[in-house]
Amino acid sequence: MFLQRHFVKEEVSEIDDIEQNLAFALKSKRGASHDFNQMGLPDLFFRTAAEAVSTLKSAVPALIERHEPRLEFISVTDDYDDNGRPYITVKCRQRSTGYRVDLVIDGSTSIVQFKLRAT
Repeated sequence: MFLQRHFVKEEVSEIDDIEQNLAFALKSKRGASHDFNQMGLPDLFFRTAAEAVSTLKSAVPALIERHEPRLEFISVTDDYDDNGRPYITVKCRQRSTGYRVDLVIDGSTSIVQFKLRAT
């Protein structure tokens, strides 16, 4: 996270720091404490696939804008894998380098994958 990058002696690249920060923000339990009330993905249990996708498509860009100013949100798309499970892809750009960062989030399990692409 941001503090780790500045206070721990090991060298952490900015993109790795962004990934760690977003992983923490997205994987936190929403509403678990006062400090984490605005972090974490909404619960997707007991929702249809369409409701889960719609919820993620609105929640994830807001989380990125709130918790990771080093990324610029570009777009969000949704699709289904070969097994019919929904997922969303959030496309962002690292402000300092212009590198593209894709976050792929499984609409069934909320598992987040980070993919870095060259500009």
